[in-house]
Amino acid sequence: MSVESRPLVTLHVDLADEWRGGQRQVYLLATGLADRGHPTHVATRPGTPLARRLAGTPVRVHEMACRGEWDLAAALRLAGLARENRVELVAAHASHPHGLAVWARWFGMRAPLVVHRRVDFPVRAHFFNRGKYAAPAAYIAISEAVKAILVQGGVPAAKIAVISSGVPAFAAVPGAREKLAAEFGLDPALPWVGDVASLVDHKGHAHLLAAWSRLRRDGIRAELILIGDGPLGESLRLQAERLGIAGAVHWLGWREDVPAWLSALDVFVMTSVTEGLCTAILDAMAARIPVVATAAGGIPELVRDGQTGLLAPVGDDATIAERLRFALREGESAKAMAERAFREVWQPRSAATMVGQTEEFYCRLTQDSNSNTLN
Repeated sequence: MSVESRPLVTLHVDLADEWRGGQRQVYLLATGLADRGHPTHVATRPGTPLARRLAGTPVRVHEMACRGEWDLAAALRLAGLARENRVELVAAHASHPHGLAVWARWFGMRAPLVVHRRVDFPVRAHFFNRGKYAAPAAYIAISEAVKAILVQGGVPAAKIAVISSGVPAFAAVPGAREKLAAEFGLDPALPWVGDVASLVDHKGHAHLLAAWSRLRRDGIRAELILIGDGPLGESLRLQAERLGIAGAVHWLGWREDVPAWLSALDVFVMTSVTEGLCTAILDAMAARIPVVATAAGGIPELVRDGQTGLLAPVGDDATIAERLRFALREGESAKAMAERAFREVWQPRSAATMVGQTEEFYCRLTQDSNSNTLN
């Protein structure tokens, strides 16, 4: 505990049934706070990947049924959890937990509410949202881009702190490239370009495939490796067939061995249409992999074109292809950018830094709240 002498009891709410970047951040934050001596609770649905991964850690997990932010019975249970465990701060880690926590306040939950905002989706204007977005004591946005969208949605800038997502230090996996090449039939002599993202619309895989077809027509040969699954898997495979690149794309689905793949890649690519920040890019930077990305949401706060990576306009297939071509042909320049990204982008955004900054913010907020209550 580096911020104050006494432990701070926090309750984190995440209702996602999947394991994605947001859930990883909840895990890193909750375990990081617990390791620093703060009693830390997480409320989640029964059997979620987050609940399973937290088993055996110092974090206390409360599995509760919840049908969404309008589930008043779940809101009542959440308020009870906060009271029973003398929670001093509640952190909601997505839109539905945010709404549920607002209802829990109607049932007597008095701890200050902090909402972590990780997406750059606009705040929709309707009656419920006016109360929902006014209720929290504060917001933590993962990028300046996300903060700007909250302000556009009516949240006062003074209520928003910007604390970047963070990822742990990278540990290379020795011999990964040779092992993966043999297992998946990849050519170890060709460059490997990889993307780690769910196959959903806002991740922009359709633009990546279109750009890849341009490279293939230009005679560039490399392995394109897509790690992730999602609802667009079938349609994206059909697109690859129409473009004549089906044999040049490797669909790996969900993988637990991402560090091994990061150990083997030559270039990392992310062609998002919208993006709060993108921790997958941070992981690539931690691994010193050259990054090609689109200027979606908070990505330009990580990727400065020509300095810490290569940037293309959102949806610009031709420029995406051009940036990939440069990264593949100008390997030394790309590696120099990757080294700069490691020093200037990842190191200030490590998981430990994220936990420390959030801990400091939480403690300051609760101290201010207690002072206001006394006054």
